[in-house]
Amino acid sequence: MLGVERRPIYTNKHREIKLTKKSAAASCIDELPTFKIGHSPSLDILKLAKDCQKDNVEVPNPVNVSTKSPLKEEPPKKTVVASESSLLKSEPIKLPEYVKYLIVGGGTAGFAAFRAIRGADAEAKVLVIGEEDNYPYMRPPLSKELWYSEDVDVANTLMFKQWSGKERNLFYEKEAFYCDADKLDCTKHGGVSVVRGRKVIKVDPSKHEAILDDESKIKFDKCLIATGGRPRNIKEIENSGNEVLKHVTLFRRVDDFKKLDQMIKSMESVVIVGGGFLGSELTSSLAHKAKSSGLKVTQLFPESDGVNVFPNSNIQNAKFDDGKVILKLQNGETVSADHVIVAVGIDPNVEIASASGLEVDPEIGGFRCDAELRARTDNCSPVILHRTASAGAAWERAKSESKKAAPRCEAGDCCSFYDQKFGRRRVEHQDHAVITGRLAGENMAGAAKPYTHQSDLGPHMGFEAIGIVDSSLPTVGVFAKQIETADTVMLDRAAASEIKEHLPSINKDFNKGVIFYMREKRIVGMLFWNLFNRIPIARRILKDDAEYEDLNEVAKLFNIHDSEPTVSSENEEQKQKIDENMHCCKEWRFG
Repeated sequence: MLGVERRPIYTNKHREIKLTKKSAAASCIDELPTFKIGHSPSLDILKLAKDCQKDNVEVPNPVNVSTKSPLKEEPPKKTVVASESSLLKSEPIKLPEYVKYLIVGGGTAGFAAFRAIRGADAEAKVLVIGEEDNYPYMRPPLSKELWYSEDVDVANTLMFKQWSGKERNLFYEKEAFYCDADKLDCTKHGGVSVVRGRKVIKVDPSKHEAILDDESKIKFDKCLIATGGRPRNIKEIENSGNEVLKHVTLFRRVDDFKKLDQMIKSMESVVIVGGGFLGSELTSSLAHKAKSSGLKVTQLFPESDGVNVFPNSNIQNAKFDDGKVILKLQNGETVSADHVIVAVGIDPNVEIASASGLEVDPEIGGFRCDAELRARTDNCSPVILHRTASAGAAWERAKSESKKAAPRCEAGDCCSFYDQKFGRRRVEHQDHAVITGRLAGENMAGAAKPYTHQSDLGPHMGFEAIGIVDSSLPTVGVFAKQIETADTVMLDRAAASEIKEHLPSINKDFNKGVIFYMREKRIVGMLFWNLFNRIPIARRILKDDAEYEDLNEVAKLFNIHDSEPTVSSENEEQKQKIDENMHCCKEWRFG
C-alpha cells in the first residue's frame, strides 16, 4: 500500500528452517508479472519468498506482521482507472514467438475454427489475434434478442433469451476458458489464447510469419485469416462533416449496442438507414422499445410496424442544425432525428491482402479462394483463407504442395469461395461463418474437405431462407392459404428479365408457405414463411440439383399444413440422409 510506514520484519534465522518440499507460494514466483508501483510491504514478502526458494527454505507466515516504521506518511494519491479498451491497446502483451495454429480475426468464424482444430488435435495450441477489445461473441442478438430483454442492465450482463426459452450470454465462452498469451507455450495439454485490440498487418507465407501493428512478429505453421468485414457508410453521410458524424452510428459491434442502448434513454427520435436484414431487425427492435419510451423511429426503406417508413428513398445530403441531424432525400422531403443508425451492409476487411500477396475478388470482394477455402496468392498459387459471421480468411496450404510457403485458408464474410453447385459466392450470415470456420479449422488440422454446405439465415421475424435468395431471380410460391393472384406459374416462361413487380395486399393472410428461387427448372434457393425445421430437407434438395416441372410436388415434402415435417416411408434412404443432415446441423449450432 502506498504511504504506509514499515520496518524490517525478517531476520536470518528464518533461513535455518529446512523444507522437505518447495512451498506453493515460492514455486509460482517466477510466473508473477512485474509492475512498476510505489512501495508495498508485499514486495518484501515476495522478495523473501524468492530468496527462500533459492536456499530451499520455508517461507514464514506474515499474517501477524507489523508494518509501522519511522517513515513519514504521504497523503494517498488519486487513482485513475483506465477503460478496458485503452488498457488493451496501451499495455504491452508478451506474445509467443511461435504457434502451430494462428487465427487472424476473433469473430464467429475464428471461434468455429479453433473449436474444430481442438476437436481434431486435442493438444493443439491456438493463438487468436483480433482487433476488437472483446472475446468472440454472437452478432445476431445485437439487433434482435437483446432488445427484448426485460433486464434494465442488459448492456452489462449481455444475457438474452433464446427461442428455446433458455437464457445464455452473448459471448461463446467465459473469459476463464482462454489462457493468457504468455502462458500458451507452457500449457501441458494445449489451449486457446485470444489477444484483443491488436491487428495483424501482414502475413508472409514464405517465412511462416505474421507481423503485427507494433512490428512484433509471430512464427506459425498454419494460419487462418478470418478478418470479417467493416460496416459500410454512405458517401452523403460520410462527407457531411464532423458535427453530423458525431450523431451517426455504423451498427455492427457489441460496443455499438451498448452505446445505442444508453442513448435511446434520452433521445426523442432516431433514423435507421438501410432496408436489409440488419436494418429491418434493428428497426423492429427499436419500435418494440419505443412502445414504452415514446421514441420516434424512422426507417428509410421497408414495411411499417409502428415505424415511419420512407420506401425507395435515397439520401441527397445531411447536415446538423438546431441539435438535430437533418437528412434531405432525393424526392425533396427532409427527415430529422437526434441520431442516425447506418445499417447498409459491410465491406470485406481485406487490408492485409496487398501486403501479404493475397488475391482479392474484383467483382464480389473478399479474399479469393477455392472450394476447400484455400486462398489464392498473386501468383495464383493456392493458400487457405477462412471467413468469420462474423467472418474471415484462413491460411492453410498442404505441405506436399510447397515446403516453402505456409498453408493458408479463408472463411467467413471476407471469403470469396467457389461453390461447386452455384459458382463463386460470398456470404455474410452467421450460419456461414460457423460452417466455413469449422471447415477451415478441420482442413488446417489435416483434412482436405471441399465446401458443400448451403448456409441458412433467419431473423426473428418468422421466416428462414437457404441458398441463393436474390430478388432478381424468378420465384414460385406455394402457401397453405392460396393468395387470389397465386395461380400456377410455368417455370420455362419465368425469365428474370420478364419479372414484373407484383405486391399482393398486405392485408392478405399468407399463413405458412415456401418460396422457390429458380434458375430455369432448377431450385437454387428457398424461403420459408412461418415454417421451421425444414432447412435440412431444403439443403438436400439443393444438393441433388435436379430439374422440377411441378413445384407443388416439391412443396409437399415440407408439409406446409403441418407443424413438423414428415418424410414418406416409401423413400427410407432419403429419410435417413435427411436425418443425418439434421443431426449434423444441430451438432454445430451454438446456443
